[in-house]
Amino acid sequence: EGLTFTNAALQNTSGSINCASFVTGALNAKNTSGSIYINGRVGGDLKVQNVSGSVHVIGGVGGAMNVTGVSGRIEIANATPTRAVVENTSGGIYLENVVCQESCTVTNVSGSIELAGCDAMSFDLKTTSGGIRASLLSAKTFDCHTTSGSVHVPRDGNGGTFRAKTVSGGIRVTVAE
Repeated sequence: EGLTFTNAALQNTSGSINCASFVTGALNAKNTSGSIYINGRVGGDLKVQNVSGSVHVIGGVGGAMNVTGVSGRIEIANATPTRAVVENTSGGIYLENVVCQESCTVTNVSGSIELAGCDAMSFDLKTTSGGIRASLLSAKTFDCHTTSGSVHVPRDGNGGTFRAKTVSGGIRVTVAE
């Protein structure tokens, strides 16, 4: 904590990774078993890969953000990346106050996707087994589909696109007023 790095690469096999430093460039964090906590500021791109354990990203990201998990919850808050790609195999994905300049892509196999106070020019959300809930900061053109569940979206707007698809689960989207 309190340290500044130009670029950082953190790798661990067993145990947690916790980075509360300011990284002016890129940050790469990779863990096999244990949680990853990124609660510093990243000026460049952020890449996080975790096999087993939760991922928590809190704070600014100046470049692209790519977060991948296999088993465990992914939580991202108060980030402003240029674009975000978040992927998980088993476990929920929760984004709060994430505002992307370009696109936000979230993919999950088994688990829900929830966005609270988020925005981007385009959203693409997909999950096989789980619901999708989103509260957005601006209206979008909506293209949402579910095989088993209900879809509730507001009227289309002109603030970009929002695509969402789930096989088993409902989709509910609201826009802040």
